[in-house]
Amino acid sequence: MLLNDMGRIAMKQWKKLPEQFPYIEIDEMIIMPNHLHGILWIDKDLLKYYNEKDYQSKKGSGGITGNKNPMMHHNLGRVIRWFKAKTTFYIHKQFPHQAFAWQSRYYDTIISNKQQLENIREYIRSNPENWIEDDLY
Repeated sequence: MLLNDMGRIAMKQWKKLPEQFPYIEIDEMIIMPNHLHGILWIDKDLLKYYNEKDYQSKKGSGGITGNKNPMMHHNLGRVIRWFKAKTTFYIHKQFPHQAFAWQSRYYDTIISNKQQLENIREYIRSNPENWIEDDLY
């Protein structure tokens, strides 16, 4: 897959995920013309540490929702929101007249065993050659 400038921005931000979220490791991924696929590993012990640390430092904050505010907790949603926001910011900055927006949701699944992991990795690797079959191709 040859990336255009917007794809390169997305790739750069994806690679920054472990810097921004030390409990994240990136695995196989591909950026397609209208979507991306990626595998993220979450270190549960580090995730717990960051949530406890943030809870202690932000007691009493979180606005009207208090500790239920999703932005107060480290989780996959927070990682994806950061990625989408940073990517959108830099794309709009570099291409102010280019229409670009993420769909509001994302699909996730928990990989439960080695075979499933290998199947998903292969699916990601083969996505470019299957692009012609995509309805939006």
